[in-house]
Amino acid sequence: MIGRLLRSTTTEFLVGCRLEDVQHLPFGALVKMPWWGALDRSGMVYGLVAWMHIPEGSMARQVAVQPITPGILQDQRATVEPVEVRVLVVGYESQGEISHLLPPHPPEPMAAMHLCEEDEVVAFTSAGRLGYLRHVLQAGGDIPVPELLAAHLRQARLAHEARGQRDWVHRAVQRVIHLLRDDPPRLFWTLDALSDALPQSFTLEEAVP
Repeated sequence: MIGRLLRSTTTEFLVGCRLEDVQHLPFGALVKMPWWGALDRSGMVYGLVAWMHIPEGSMARQVAVQPITPGILQDQRATVEPVEVRVLVVGYESQGEISHLLPPHPPEPMAAMHLCEEDEVVAFTSAGRLGYLRHVLQAGGDIPVPELLAAHLRQARLAHEARGQRDWVHRAVQRVIHLLRDDPPRLFWTLDALSDALPQSFTLEEAVP
């Protein structure tokens, strides 16, 4: 467990985490937690880590311009409020079936959030027609969509390639291009971010259908 649910909506949820656990929770990571009203106890909501907020410590302003000793730093880390992690919902699982639609209900109150293992990442991102990518591209507010997509595809690519599935990232980029085909400015900025996230051996021209 990395954190617990603070509040949720149909499209996203906010989780409180300990400061020391955030280092295991990279931006763009796929996470899961039980959804409320699932027909079986294994029903899960899946989401991508889209935003984090580390609140100010109780004495942060007082010590910000002073030499910081290891003791002061330890005290600050111990007294800081839970780190807020915003998660963008991208699908769910019910009775063993993965869907890239939004879940029928939000996560359970105080549900525990877990980081998905590589096998779970591969299973979720392989399901259907990569429909979960539309949730990422439709995200609004202050979520940096191109950077979020790039971070996620970089992590998912490594999981797929470790299992010999080197064509997955090509299909994912093709899906992104298809979804943004009528919005050239957004497509340009998204592909620009992807070019920084994917290896030099991968060229975007290869993925253009």
